[in-house]
Amino acid sequence: MKRKKYHSSAFAIVLTMLLSLVTICDLRAQNEVVVTTQLAPPISPYIPQLAADVQGSQYNTLASKLSIQLRNTTSSQVKVKLGWEIKRISPSPMLSVSLKEEFSPANPIILDAYEFKALDKSTLDFSFGNVSRSQIELKGFQISDLVENGVNYKLPEGTYQICVTAYDYDFYGHTKAMSPMGSGCITFDICYTISAPQFTFPFSTIMGADRSFPDYNPISKQISFDWTMPSSTCGLPINNLRYNFEIREVFPGQAINDALLNPPVFMQSDLQRNNFILDTLLYPYVLRHGSKYVVRVQAKINPDPTGTIELANQ
Repeated sequence: MKRKKYHSSAFAIVLTMLLSLVTICDLRAQNEVVVTTQLAPPISPYIPQLAADVQGSQYNTLASKLSIQLRNTTSSQVKVKLGWEIKRISPSPMLSVSLKEEFSPANPIILDAYEFKALDKSTLDFSFGNVSRSQIELKGFQISDLVENGVNYKLPEGTYQICVTAYDYDFYGHTKAMSPMGSGCITFDICYTISAPQFTFPFSTIMGADRSFPDYNPISKQISFDWTMPSSTCGLPINNLRYNFEIREVFPGQAINDALLNPPVFMQSDLQRNNFILDTLLYPYVLRHGSKYVVRVQAKINPDPTGTIELANQ
């Protein structure tokens, strides 16, 4: 009985040693390649694999702002492929887009001993841009969620993280990581909605448009119309703003929304400042005593640095 117990203990020791060796080898394999990921703002919200369905292969996507460097830390040549995940970390709920595990590019990325390599555009395209819709995996949302209201495959606004991992090209899927999981990550914001300008003088629409047509008695022949500059919820820099300013008459019995379809009695386009002074001496027939008017200002950005900014104009 003692001999049997001795063999059992010896087997347990050998098994523990083998498991430890496997763990050590696996950890070493995950440190063979160092992945460095960088993104150059502004970040496009279009998912690379879906943008071609909307605008064609030349459309700017998130991948066009991405740069990846790989470094082989070993004395041997290695062949790798890239796996990636784009994940929203706030606000809730969490959602993610990732490359399916079974996807494998036609050719590996070859790193010679101790080589540092910055991936060129063609290599990035193979990993990010030239993948069909069937080869990406979505979690937390469906494709149909991205096309509602003409969103055209844009990721919802929020704070995101993109993680890139190097895997052994000769192994199936993601079974053998060659870079530490979670090390090739970078956090970024996706933000493209900009608030509409709001009038502050001679009346205010900040708390909502006034639909009661209050009387206005100008104290000067020059009437100043002032409005707020548009802003974004995430501090997106806004440059090259222009404004279109319009005045339309409201006919008796007509609703405001219908009046917006009337031809303007006055219009100025491409204003560079967030105010306009209407000189009633220069334009004496624009405003008539006892009449009702709707005044509208619309903002526009030219050019749009990302091609994705949405202005909440009314």
